[in-house]
Amino acid sequence: MRATTRRQMKSALQNFPVRKRRTTTPAAGYTKAELEEFKLAMEEMASQIRQDIKAHNRILDTNTQSREEQNQAAYFLNRQTELLRHVESAMTRIRMGVFGVCVGCGEKIEKERLLAVPHTQLCVDCKNNGRSARRITAMSTTQ
Repeated sequence: MRATTRRQMKSALQNFPVRKRRTTTPAAGYTKAELEEFKLAMEEMASQIRQDIKAHNRILDTNTQSREEQNQAAYFLNRQTELLRHVESAMTRIRMGVFGVCVGCGEKIEKERLLAVPHTQLCVDCKNNGRSARRITAMSTTQ
């Protein structure tokens, strides 16, 4: 094995191709105060969803409900569990500093949209163009 000097290592590293990271934070992002406001709203939303999930779990655990009521509770439970997953994902994006950035085009998602659907990953244009956050995320991980 050949011994190398620090100078040779430094030279080799300078010539080594480095892939530049994509930045996902927009130049005109949300302020810390706005992000904190979104975070508090989502924490409250997550708390309410967890309470709803517990209540519907109790319905499913009892045998006193009709089959139709149990089916409705199971359907609601599945939807609420999925919504909770989306809300928790949005809170993670806040912590990572990429909340409010459209995964479809990389632009800032309008505040009005985030107020209406705080866990969204797509701006209005991308949503209307039929882009799917799951499909875009899957495509970006395979490239």
